[in-house]
Amino acid sequence: MSLQRQRSNTSMTARQTETTDKSEETQELPSNRLMRNKTRITMIIYIFGMVLIFSANNALRNLQSSLNIEGGLGTTSLSVMMGTSVLFGVLVAPVVMPYVRAKQGILIADVTFLLYVAANFYPDYGTLIPASLLSGIGINLFWVCVSKINIYFGYRYLSYGKKGLIDYIGYISGYFYSGYLSTQLLGNMISFIVFKISESQELTGNSTIDVNETITGGQFSVADYCGANDCQDSSVTSGAQYQPASQAALYCVMGIFALLTVIGLVLHVIYLPNVGEGITDSNPKVQIYSALFSYFMLLAYLPGECDIVEDERRNDKSDYDVIDISNNKDVASHNNNNENKSKGLKKQECEQEPDNAEQISFGERINQSAKGIKALWMFYLRPRQLLLTFPYLQLGFNVAFSASEITRSYVSCVYGVAEVGLCMAMYGGVSMTSAFLCGKVMIRFGRVYPIYLAYVINMGIYLYALLWIPSESSSIGLMYGMLCVSGFVDGIYQTFTAAIVPQVFPEDTDKGYNCWAVVTNLGYFIVYTWSTSICMQIKIYMHIAFLCMAAATYGIVEFQIRKTENLQAFKTDPTNA
Repeated sequence: MSLQRQRSNTSMTARQTETTDKSEETQELPSNRLMRNKTRITMIIYIFGMVLIFSANNALRNLQSSLNIEGGLGTTSLSVMMGTSVLFGVLVAPVVMPYVRAKQGILIADVTFLLYVAANFYPDYGTLIPASLLSGIGINLFWVCVSKINIYFGYRYLSYGKKGLIDYIGYISGYFYSGYLSTQLLGNMISFIVFKISESQELTGNSTIDVNETITGGQFSVADYCGANDCQDSSVTSGAQYQPASQAALYCVMGIFALLTVIGLVLHVIYLPNVGEGITDSNPKVQIYSALFSYFMLLAYLPGECDIVEDERRNDKSDYDVIDISNNKDVASHNNNNENKSKGLKKQECEQEPDNAEQISFGERINQSAKGIKALWMFYLRPRQLLLTFPYLQLGFNVAFSASEITRSYVSCVYGVAEVGLCMAMYGGVSMTSAFLCGKVMIRFGRVYPIYLAYVINMGIYLYALLWIPSESSSIGLMYGMLCVSGFVDGIYQTFTAAIVPQVFPEDTDKGYNCWAVVTNLGYFIVYTWSTSICMQIKIYMHIAFLCMAAATYGIVEFQIRKTENLQAFKTDPTNA
């Protein structure tokens, strides 16, 4: 009897304990939900601020080749911007970024973007070029710090949720990247609406500008100097078709862009969380995953595997120290119960690292960065990376060709600068949709067929641009279609050139994505640099040559991948033993 009574008491105690635990979970649930909602609201405000800032800046960059066409000022400023961004990312960021907190870096970047907008009120080599140089640094700062912020929010969600860290960062970065792509719609539509309203007030009858009247003597037709015949003749680049109908409309657009940037900056000042510099050192695979969603991600500080082991030596609360919630009882409990959530990283033999390995001097940091840069350049010289250089360049070429060459030589020159906004809004919308659908397409059809379809379509765009003869009666719908198709190609290029990196460089994914970003930005830089110095017809032939090289080298890489896979399958097949 005593044994039965003892078992009964034990059973009752267990049930009481279980009931108590459930009641505690029920009591904790509202607080977790409140903190989760607070985190979500902060994340949405952070993304909304980014959308406002880049809506203004991306739309302004699309207008540069038209608004500031005289002397090639617009495209020169874009060339300086992208060149500075590449150089800063390769040479400076590895040394500086470990000492820059995420909020500080993003706010500095926001200020540089505001200065760039302000410089366009009085565009001149003395104002626009320095602003472009600062904006190039800001681009790099912003995208490196964005990865830190996304990781921060990933840890916040991890402290309340049941999924893994990578899942939450993918969730956050997906929202962020979608917001970034939507900036092409908002900013370009603003410029289109304002310029169109101004044009309708200034012009009567046909809203299309009579370009012949804007050229000295009226002796040329659009077929002589627009489209493939655009050679940046000084008598043409001063034409009214490259300027809005009134100066007031231009200042109105710039004022709206400046206001959007200021609002975004204020939102980031107030709501952006203060993230410790240690957030970068906790998980390099997390950074790589986040970089997938960073469109202009350049050279972030990516620690080695030894840093991972050092992080794992710390106590269980270390992951949350960097987000200032380590003293939260819920977080500590969650971390103890889910200590393997963010694990799974490969262990390395780094036991010789001291406990204070992360506290190194600035000189040692420079020495390490120099070694890292050397290793990165050696990575650039790998045979497969050299083969992938042309596909990466082609991605940058296609985007820059659409944003600077088509907008100036085919849209502004024939139909007026007011149409650039709507054309680029269509381009951005189709690019966003194409990139979204490519993931599903890749699962079903693989990479080869879709990307070669994009190469064929891209060739069609170049041939159409080469052969099309513009006239005063040409329909603007032709340009809408041309830029929609170019946006479709851009979405495919972005997705599939990034997707091949982990398969080609499984052991050096961080360097692979770095090369992808740097070489793509180098493509922008090349197109912006030669934009005003070479006739459009010659540039199209050069684009066709690069496209053929990209298709050929990409095919070689895919062939090598298939050959390696077949060889491994043959070796592992037991029937071949």
